[in-house]
Amino acid sequence: MDKLLIILFQDNNTMKKPYFLVIALFLSTLVLKAQNYTETQLKGALLAERTCFDVGYYDLHLAIFPEKEKIKGYNEITFRVKSTTNQILLDLFNNLQIDSVTFQGKKIDFVRKYNSFFLNFPFPLQINEVHSVKVYYGGRPSVGVGVRKTDGFHWKKYNDKHLVGVSCEIAGASLWIPCKEHLSDEADSVRLHWDVPIELECISNGTLEKLENSKIKGYKTSSWFVRNPINTYNITIYLGDYEHKTGAYRGIDSVKRKISIFFLRNKVNKETQKHHILIASHFVAFAEQTFGQYAFWDDKLAVVETLYNGMEHQSCVAVGSLSEKTVLWYPYGRQYNVHGTLIHELAHEWWGNAVSSADMGDMWLHEGFATYTEYLFLEYMLNDNKIASNYFSRNCNSFQVLADRYVYASEVFGINRIYQGGACFLHKLRKAIANDKIFFDILATYYQQNKKKIVLTEDFIKVVNEKTNQNWEKFFWKNLK
Repeated sequence: MDKLLIILFQDNNTMKKPYFLVIALFLSTLVLKAQNYTETQLKGALLAERTCFDVGYYDLHLAIFPEKEKIKGYNEITFRVKSTTNQILLDLFNNLQIDSVTFQGKKIDFVRKYNSFFLNFPFPLQINEVHSVKVYYGGRPSVGVGVRKTDGFHWKKYNDKHLVGVSCEIAGASLWIPCKEHLSDEADSVRLHWDVPIELECISNGTLEKLENSKIKGYKTSSWFVRNPINTYNITIYLGDYEHKTGAYRGIDSVKRKISIFFLRNKVNKETQKHHILIASHFVAFAEQTFGQYAFWDDKLAVVETLYNGMEHQSCVAVGSLSEKTVLWYPYGRQYNVHGTLIHELAHEWWGNAVSSADMGDMWLHEGFATYTEYLFLEYMLNDNKIASNYFSRNCNSFQVLADRYVYASEVFGINRIYQGGACFLHKLRKAIANDKIFFDILATYYQQNKKKIVLTEDFIKVVNEKTNQNWEKFFWKNLK
């Protein structure tokens, strides 16, 4: 800053030239800093430009154009300053164009680097101040990305109508939304405004606030509000030809609530629809009794049939196809007519959505817990507490479950690593504790203490130590790494 002041006062007679020199010097410094960061650092590391602010609210306005397979709109990002700064770091895939960024009604400078961008504010933002920026952007979002090549937009047709969805857990939400792409910072709430073709059903996170005519001809605006913290990769939209079915559920607090399932129209027969609604209700009853109350009743609990693989979108999970041909018969324990993806994605409402990992290196806390919950649910439904033991005694190899922290590494999503490996570890822990009452108390306490919070593996270890009155750290690190 001293060098800037020296330049500013070099010429008292001509202020314009030094003023532009100041701007040029600042921008060149910003560009140089961006150039010095690697792509891995920008995506996963907790750099100063990331940790200096905390996102409180996203207000996303986005038009979806299925015919062109394009999107266009803006995201207003409201944040609280945690340390004095002139810059913050946000993320958006570089195949999408940023038209402009505004702050306090005026355009501000930004520098793009890989799939991220730095914002340059005209004055220092001070601790605890609350500010907003609007990022105007658009283009053709990515398809078939991530380690499995399944992340991105899904542009399909069903019943001669467009069928549109997006999933981005592995690649990250910045493949279609300007945001702070780090698991350690969840928005406290989100508003979502979708301009979409009028003939398509629109389903999104949270509750529908209003439906009105769009300024775009032949389009409608569907506005949704998410009242709860949500990680960015769980924000989503579904467009298509859907029929809405509901089931009644009376929770552990004796309040009668609704479970919604959106079926692709005329794809699943009535008997199978009823079966899925019944199984979903049984699972919610099991999860509430075993772990604790569902965290997002004030938003909703919904399941959406899709032509892409399952994904745990908060309050409206995607479960792939629900037709008769894809109903799964579990190959372990006794056979039971359960759709595996339906159970796995609903389990994520507890593990991943309500209790969320603060770093990708600890994603077994999402996938391992959700996978093991599938086995626990079957034990509950079949009244047989040996189902998990029967399976894992034959299928429990050693996996490196934990990955490095502060690195955005999509490779952690290998099936044998955080899914089966994480579930395998939980079963080893259950066997080592050798007391199911204590083990299930650990799961319930861990959920209740960390619901709507972000966690690391150490938070789970803490609960295990407290409930067993033993130190399990060596056991954890030996079996997770």
